[in-house]
Amino acid sequence: MEINEWFDKINNLPLEKSKWCSLGTFYRAFIERSNLLTDELFPHISISLEKSSFQLYIISIFNNKHNTNINYNELTEIIKYNHRDMKDIMNNSYKNVHGSEDNTYITSNYKYYYIGALLFENYMDMKNKSAIIDMKQAKIIEKKYNEIKININNVDSQFKRYKLLSLNENILICNDKDSQTIVDKRIGAHFWIPVPRKLLTTLQALIDLELITNISFRIDNITDYIPFFEDMEVGSPLKLNVADLPSLSKFYSIDNYANSFWVHHDSRERSITFEELRDDFQMVNNDVITQVIHLEYFNLNNEFYIQHLDHEFISYTLEQYEKKLSDSKIKGYKKTKSFKIDNAKIPFMFKNNNEFLLFQVLDSYFNNSDLISEYFNNIQ
Repeated sequence: MEINEWFDKINNLPLEKSKWCSLGTFYRAFIERSNLLTDELFPHISISLEKSSFQLYIISIFNNKHNTNINYNELTEIIKYNHRDMKDIMNNSYKNVHGSEDNTYITSNYKYYYIGALLFENYMDMKNKSAIIDMKQAKIIEKKYNEIKININNVDSQFKRYKLLSLNENILICNDKDSQTIVDKRIGAHFWIPVPRKLLTTLQALIDLELITNISFRIDNITDYIPFFEDMEVGSPLKLNVADLPSLSKFYSIDNYANSFWVHHDSRERSITFEELRDDFQMVNNDVITQVIHLEYFNLNNEFYIQHLDHEFISYTLEQYEKKLSDSKIKGYKKTKSFKIDNAKIPFMFKNNNEFLLFQVLDSYFNNSDLISEYFNNIQ
């Protein structure tokens, strides 16, 4: 059995004995001594750890998650320290399920539990990203609206074309400390949107100022309640005279040349596209995923305004991506939007809380924050 098949089965376990526990599915399966772990997954991990390739795979996941650069021996020490921190919590959880502690079970299996949990979390993360790229929530949204006799494809052109839900008189933004959602008062459910709190606050300010009239969002989840020093190869920092920007600017990290920030400017179409390429690129469904911010602008009385703005995930085949690294004209084969603004009149240098809107947008989604700061150094 493939390891991901075990993870799918684990994710669907009933786990009734530990339903009071909030420490996650894999933790609960371990505490309940699920046979999927003890008899199948853990022996598989034990055998696999004898292979250096599997050790390197585990390390790559850990380093990507924690932004570190450790080796396998260092990871084993981290696991030992983590076990010391967790053993009392686990023993207490185990006692609540089984009536008594079993320190031998927890200690002898903790290494496999830790690595299994790391793999399980990585798999679920990739599975969730795959669902986002494939816009799987769209079918649920359609069903929600069908229940109140609304064909969302007929009344929302952005949903019909991009599967983005548009803000309107019935849909309100709910920008709380720990969640960013929109709520359709006709349904009552919270639609979770992929816009960080600070950026959403700025977008709300622009809406209140009537500088944004049409905005739509990708929905990643639905609930009934609210529960990331550089050298410049070619290019120039953003300037007030937007029309004079070069057609292509590339910024590269000195520490890792594979991490780059590309800015495409089409003066004829009056559009600017920002794209981030990373050494540790994301793979979803065997495709390389990059992020793009795209805007369109216009000039009125020598002042520049943003009229269109969106964020997209771009899917490339491996062959396309390899060509992309040397040819900026190569495009991916699929786009998945997060949000989309149309028919706006946003001053190019609009600030909220002393930060430029465009900087907030890029900093909210891109990981190369130092490269972004470099690009804005003339206007910060």
